[in-house]
Amino acid sequence: MELLIVPLLLWMVYEDFLWRQVLLWHLILLGLLQVGICVYKYGWISTGWNVLLDLAVLLVIGVAVGIYSFFRFKGKTQPIGLGDVVFIALLTPYFDYRTFLYFLIGSFTLTLIAWMLWCFFSKEKDRNIPLISGVATCYVCWLIYNTFLV
Repeated sequence: MELLIVPLLLWMVYEDFLWRQVLLWHLILLGLLQVGICVYKYGWISTGWNVLLDLAVLLVIGVAVGIYSFFRFKGKTQPIGLGDVVFIALLTPYFDYRTFLYFLIGSFTLTLIAWMLWCFFSKEKDRNIPLISGVATCYVCWLIYNTFLV
């Protein structure tokens, strides 16, 4: 059932990697599909708790990153884009809070390593990391793994 969102996620990877932006209607469609699938699979209560606890995790991380960037960059730069935040928030119905935290750490780490290698080998000068591309790729792998191997 979760594989219904894989084509949309792959298109969002392509979009973000090429243009560093994702269309709003793609995010809305992802949110509707994600919530619908999770409610169908887990029920309203479990999905609601997942969203609530995962958003609390995101809030703690966001406050920490905000404080760090305020003191590090003196408020001159925005460390993460709004589309990235919305995309990550749309992943919350699927994960319980512990798995969500592990997923975030793993996908952010893999995204940073992949982007570092990409910049090194392609001589890319753009410092904007395509976060949606990296996290969505990890999420697609997670969905395929959970669908076929678990």
